[in-house]
Formats: sequence, C-alpha cells, structure tokens
Amino acid sequence: MFWALNSRIQSAKNQKLIFLYNGFMNKKEFGTWAEDKTAEYFLTRGYKLIDRNLHYRCGEIDLIFEKDANLLFVEVKARRNENFGAVVEALTTQKLRKIQQCVGRWRKESGDFRPGFIYFVGLIFENGKLRMHGQRVDIYA
Repeated sequence: MFWALNSRIQSAKNQKLIFLYNGFMNKKEFGTWAEDKTAEYFLTRGYKLIDRNLHYRCGEIDLIFEKDANLLFVEVKARRNENFGAVVEALTTQKLRKIQQCVGRWRKESGDFRPGFIYFVGLIFENGKLRMHGQRVDIYA
C-alpha cells in the first residue's frame, strides 16, 4: 500500500518548513520534524499514538500506533534531497531485522501481543516541496 503527500511552503503556518528549506535545522531537529509530520499523518487518519523514540540495545522504534485491534510500528527516514540515494534505499534487510528485534522487546516489556505490522515512511524535502511515501512491509510484527 503506497500513499503520497505533497505540500508547499505556507509562510506563517509552516514556519519550520522555511527553516528546513534554508538549511537551519540540524540533523536531529530534521529527524524529529520528519517524525512529527509522519505522526500527524497517521493521527489525522484515526490512529492513536502509543509511543515514540524507543531505544533498545538492538536499535530503535520511531513510532507506535494503534487502530482498532492492530498495532503499527513505524520506521521514519527523511532526506533533504536524493543526491546520495533514494530514501527507500535506507530500509535494508538488516534494518528490518533490528526493528523486528525491537518490536519483540517492546512486546515483552509491554505485554501487548496484538497483531501488528511494520510500516516504512520516507520523506524527501526538496525544492520547497515535501514528498512523503509509505509502505507496509510484508513482515508481521
């Protein structure tokens, strides 16, 4: 399942986009901004945010949502441009294994074993436009 979202800079409403476009955000701020945009996307579609930025020895889970009886474990990757490769290239088999290990750790700690899936979200902010692509990874989490 793919989805895409394009948005343009709107001066007062999207002030952070202006800073992003001009390069004023550092890497960490840019990552947080990307996760916020992704969370906003899912929240407006009826998902409930359970947790975010969970760090484990095996890796990290960016966002966890629930809707109905299902869980979504979301991995967010963002790029300012695609000069050094497409954002989808950031999702490797090794990265997926780490995410699965983290999901297993989270499930064990939380005691929540509802069905769930891993989603990959890639954001590219280039030439004043935000492109957002998402794909459910066909791995049961």
